[in-house]
Amino acid sequence: SRKNFLYIKNITEKIILTIFNLEAKQINKKKSILLLDFNPMLYDVLLREISKIDKQVLLLNQRRPAIWNLTSFNTVRNSNCKILRLEKFQKLISSKQEKQLDEFFSKLKKIWNEEEYFEQIFSVNGYSFWSSIKKGFIKKCESRFKESIKRILLSHELFKDSNISVILEWAETGQEEKEILNVSKKYGVPSIMLQHAMFPTSIYWNKFDRFKTGYSYPSISEKHAIWGESTKRFALSWNFNENNLLVTGSPRHDKFFTTSKSFKNKPVIVFATTSVSGISASLSSFSSYEKFDKFVIEVCQTVKKFPEQQLIVKPHPQQEFIANITELVTQIDPKIQIIHNAELVELISSCDVLITFNNSTIALESIILGKPTISLVIEDWAFEEDIIKSGAVLAISQIEEFEPKLRKLLTDKQFRMELYEKSQKFVESYLTNRGTASLSLVRELDKF
Repeated sequence: SRKNFLYIKNITEKIILTIFNLEAKQINKKKSILLLDFNPMLYDVLLREISKIDKQVLLLNQRRPAIWNLTSFNTVRNSNCKILRLEKFQKLISSKQEKQLDEFFSKLKKIWNEEEYFEQIFSVNGYSFWSSIKKGFIKKCESRFKESIKRILLSHELFKDSNISVILEWAETGQEEKEILNVSKKYGVPSIMLQHAMFPTSIYWNKFDRFKTGYSYPSISEKHAIWGESTKRFALSWNFNENNLLVTGSPRHDKFFTTSKSFKNKPVIVFATTSVSGISASLSSFSSYEKFDKFVIEVCQTVKKFPEQQLIVKPHPQQEFIANITELVTQIDPKIQIIHNAELVELISSCDVLITFNNSTIALESIILGKPTISLVIEDWAFEEDIIKSGAVLAISQIEEFEPKLRKLLTDKQFRMELYEKSQKFVESYLTNRGTASLSLVRELDKF
């Protein structure tokens, strides 16, 4: 459960940080850069570069632990980062916390009594379902609000007792990030949001920008560190302030450009699965999920027709995606290998072909490494993205097209070469500072 996970996270984190002296202790002296919920394994080059400047680097991971295996441990330890735990300020807020909770829940109780209001909100076609969800909804809200109040109070203590000059974050849609960023503004601490994935530019996504940090809706962070000119043009089309755009490139992909290309192709097809978007009712229909499942079945069964090829499934790390795809693939063929925590550069570099859904960011990573890439399109908006329009990936929307197109990709050298040339042009146009993005970003951070 979430409760048990966070309990285990806090206990193990405290033990590891104490034993190896990795906890941030004196944070009120030296200028500091605060990183919010970063994955050290994805941003190892950035952490290494950022540790070279004369600022303390603080890593605050409130959801997933900063250290969970040997690689992440070595990355944090070798980068001279210090891990920050908000719990260290608990003693300073104990008296305030009880008072704030009492005041808040007193007001909240009055809101819950507005039965007619909630019956109108939670209704479909004039039929209210508020009475069905009321008990669970109230319990969940009160539990999360209690957590938030505690974190907000702890955040105030953090910024009162620190010399943080700038915050770097990559997903301000998370509640924890929103709390930190909004509190930091009261103390005059600027923040930069780092682009962490390929930006969906289809107009379909505009109405969801407030949930995915797009440009048609105001963001909390003042500045954005983006991957290239393509994203910049898109941001400017929404009248985003050009002075607040830092075209740094993608730090998480530096190693994709600098890693030795000595890996030998193996007869392996990597199937990097995501899931149906699920962000709106129109993309969560039965037909969308049915098409997704049919594509998965088709891929698994078709690859069997190429006995020299091994299929490896790499699920997207989002938890519900992992559970769904693991169950489905195991039902199709329990012998298919499923890898969860692969070193992506090594995995992609050694394969023949990579397959994914709807232009997932791993498609970009695949073409950076020169691999022919298939994007299985189950949602029409994907065709509006530049990666497909430029011909950088082989887009397939009809299930019956998959086998002949995969066969052509595996056997037609000329076809592969044409796809490769288009993909490299796209990479050059989409990413700037290829291989040196971390250095570029660190130079910007050092200005604060």
